[in-house]
Amino acid sequence: MNDRKISMIQSRSWVLYFLFLLMMILVISNKKNLHVDEILTYGLANYEDGWMNPSGGVYNPAESAFTEYVTVHEDSRFDYNHVWKNQSKDVHPPLYYVLVHTICSLFPDRFSIWYTGIINIIFALLTLYVIRGLVYELVQSNEAVTLASVIFVFSAGILSSVTFLRMYVMTMFEVALVTLIFVRAAAKGHTWKFYIQVIMISVAGALTHYYFIVYLFFICLFWGVHLLIGRRFRDAGLFMISMILSGGLSIAVFPGMIKHMFLKEGYRGQESIENLTRFSITEYGSRLREFYSFLNESLLGNVFTYIVVAFLFLLIWCLVNRKNRKEILAMALSACRPDKISWGLAVLPGLCYFFLVSKMAVYTTSRYLFPVYAVIIAAFAAFIFSISNRIIRSSRRYLFLCVIASLITVNGWKVCSWQFLYLDSAALLEKADKYREVNNLYIYDDSWKIFSSFYEISKYKSVCFRSQDNVEGNGDIPYKSDLDLVLSITNSCNGELILNQILTTYPFLDSYEEIGGYGYSTSWHLYGRNFNSLQYRIYDDNHGKLIGCEDISGDGNIHMTMQDELVRGVFHKDTGYGTLWIDNRVFDIERGEIAAGSNIRLWDYNGTDAQLWKMEENEDGSCTFLSYHEDFAITKGPEGNIYLDKLSPDREGQKWWLEIEK
Repeated sequence: MNDRKISMIQSRSWVLYFLFLLMMILVISNKKNLHVDEILTYGLANYEDGWMNPSGGVYNPAESAFTEYVTVHEDSRFDYNHVWKNQSKDVHPPLYYVLVHTICSLFPDRFSIWYTGIINIIFALLTLYVIRGLVYELVQSNEAVTLASVIFVFSAGILSSVTFLRMYVMTMFEVALVTLIFVRAAAKGHTWKFYIQVIMISVAGALTHYYFIVYLFFICLFWGVHLLIGRRFRDAGLFMISMILSGGLSIAVFPGMIKHMFLKEGYRGQESIENLTRFSITEYGSRLREFYSFLNESLLGNVFTYIVVAFLFLLIWCLVNRKNRKEILAMALSACRPDKISWGLAVLPGLCYFFLVSKMAVYTTSRYLFPVYAVIIAAFAAFIFSISNRIIRSSRRYLFLCVIASLITVNGWKVCSWQFLYLDSAALLEKADKYREVNNLYIYDDSWKIFSSFYEISKYKSVCFRSQDNVEGNGDIPYKSDLDLVLSITNSCNGELILNQILTTYPFLDSYEEIGGYGYSTSWHLYGRNFNSLQYRIYDDNHGKLIGCEDISGDGNIHMTMQDELVRGVFHKDTGYGTLWIDNRVFDIERGEIAAGSNIRLWDYNGTDAQLWKMEENEDGSCTFLSYHEDFAITKGPEGNIYLDKLSPDREGQKWWLEIEK
């Protein structure tokens, strides 16, 4: 085929490219949430320590817990050393993460799904370009190219793959490109340019995703068989050398791939190997049906099954009715001839990939088939055109192709789950919006499960992460003075037990309701029905100093200070008694002695009478804080110390002026 002719075919299709671009932008814009692996994409590309290990402190605002992890900081822009280091410890090669880090480095300390979305968009557009060339190489028809382009552009399966912000669309492009390179070589013969192209795309693909190597193995196998059948031993030797060189270069660039694929440290590789040997025929059949449904439904709109059945009936009819059945066998064997090998290269590697990946994949999910989506559409469109070209008159063939494309598109959109948009999390996020001024306590068993809560947790005021083993009886758990708290618990924990522990630990939370769940966690709103809370500054009679404590983490005494100190008062609606808090500790009468001269200090909440106070308003607008027995009041001493003394209504040292914090 003339390269100039290909260029003309591609240039006429700018409308399809533009429509495809708009549709990809539209579907990505509708993405409601992120998968754990999508957060890891950003973290492993940008965070120097690889995996997020949340501290036991409070992140305020809550989103800072994640933005610190997923963004590039100013002093680590274009630092690819940690990308290599992170991927060596993880289970994937680094090329995709290099691209992510490069784009994020242009926008330091900022996060957007479009930093990875643009990578998917670019490689999807490039894939469209490649499969148009691939289809033309197979059938030499603009009609077939148009059919493949329409199916690809409007396919719910392709658009769904673009919304998953990982390396799979990039791998799809590399699989399509390496297929085109081999198909062209089969049609035109190959030169040194072929070997250079194969080496480059092989190294790039191997450094993007290891499943590319699976596809590469099969297409190289069929190409090698083709060369040997044609007795082209010199070409076979050169091809083998080029593949050895490709593997050597890939390992030299990223030695960690050996560990990932074959050693115990590469747990994903070990899991895949175990799957190859573990599943029974029944289990494998079940996995095949599930993986086939991904292709047949969202990618090909349930049309593929009917096409296969029709083709089998046609083949049986030919076998039954043909006088010389040897011709059928000769036609099958002709696939190894130079003029037929192109079809074998376009179909067989993808078919073998499907059967092997269905067996070895760690999870039964469509993402593992994304790499072959494009070549499947190209082969399918070329096959449909070839069949229609033989059995349908040209005047009706165009209508037939339009019907096929319409059925695939409409049915595909009907059955597509759009799983990577995570539309089912929209209700949870809408509810979480109502609690933007509420703190969040997140209890987890495995820290990686936190990632799926990125969007939800970022809506709250602040967040504190705690391991499930560090909950009960822990005095330094924050927010104890809160009357509202959002509690999130990973589903693999004992949620009911932890919920009861929190209600016991937090003195003012007596009611709760479920907000919702997404990913690996469920959230509850905990609140106190019978309490009121205010936050204020407490000034002395001269309005010069405030009640405060310089050592809030130790056994600090309450005294007058010049620093800006906020006190939180939580009082029971019925009794009027309550507690006074600074940070996570309360005003406490030392040794529990409610008597004149007793020192007032900060102490962990224990619910005793020595921590109960009643606030009474005076006629002049000031307030007095009475002890539990109401015979004593908080008093300012001459040196600024704070202690308990006998109530004296007119005593200036017992009058306090409040400035309420709004």
